[in-house]
Amino acid sequence: MAFAFYLQERGVPDPYKRRKQVQRIDRAKNALLDVIKSDMELDKVTRLHARKVRDALSVDRSPATVKRMFNDLKAVFNLAIQEFELTMNNPFAKIELPKDKAPAIEKRRRPTGSQEGWPSDSRPGPGYLERHWQADAQRLGVRCPVRAG
Repeated sequence: MAFAFYLQERGVPDPYKRRKQVQRIDRAKNALLDVIKSDMELDKVTRLHARKVRDALSVDRSPATVKRMFNDLKAVFNLAIQEFELTMNNPFAKIELPKDKAPAIEKRRRPTGSQEGWPSDSRPGPGYLERHWQADAQRLGVRCPVRAG
């Protein structure tokens, strides 16, 4: 009930984003249900359950995915605690999550263009884009302005 209420209250209007939001919340709900094995009242969910969810998710998901799913679970519980006036703390709050193993510098994208990363024979040469734009324009019957210079 809390998950459906969350989607009703916090649902995004854009259909594409809404579908993604529903999928994310369903995955988080299923992760919780896999641990607690049955539907139970929110005030019966404990930090022990939250740690078990974290441990189960950490087995086959990246730390970023675990964090995203925990954020969804925290949001659902925060809204339920507030709106249903529950006298409990959020069991998913302040649970230590797994850290990324790779340093931030290794996660950056590889350089492109004239920087390293391009084989020297596949690097686009001067006038590359202009030639392709002109060819596309001729094919489509569009006139390109002539560049002076």
